[in-house]
Amino acid sequence: MQGFLHETNFSNLQILQHMKTLKLICFVVVAGVAFTACSKEKRLEKRLTKKEGVWNITSLEYKYFADGALYEDRTFSNVGSFEFEETSGTMRLDSALFGDSAMSIPFTWDNTEDMVTVYTADFDTLAFTVETDEKKEQVWFRAQEFYNATADEDIREEFRYTLIRED
Repeated sequence: MQGFLHETNFSNLQILQHMKTLKLICFVVVAGVAFTACSKEKRLEKRLTKKEGVWNITSLEYKYFADGALYEDRTFSNVGSFEFEETSGTMRLDSALFGDSAMSIPFTWDNTEDMVTVYTADFDTLAFTVETDEKKEQVWFRAQEFYNATADEDIREEFRYTLIRED
């Protein structure tokens, strides 16, 4: 009994040509995926810095959970802005969040296709998941978890920012 390749009369040259074609197809698929991811990342970066890079925080939804139970659910309106430059920026937060004083916090930043990370000297690194990425509107989500030893509770805080680009 003869093997499949012998029966179908493929020559070594034909097999090599098929292998080269398969390699080329694989390369094109991998390059396409990489290019698409890079394009989304660049698109987000350009959107954030476009038109002087000012994004007003029109809504901030805040939720506070202790041991899995929701204890606070508040929404704040028009509480500040993010101002993005190429690799730096400023976060401005109004007094509605911090009592009597507003805050202006310089930062550096970077992004992936679905994350914006802000690095400040005042806070920990703030990593935002981009839920909506449109030309004039962004919705970002951030959560942090920690243990409150004094109250013996696991704490989770959730923040959802709606940003509108200032024109």
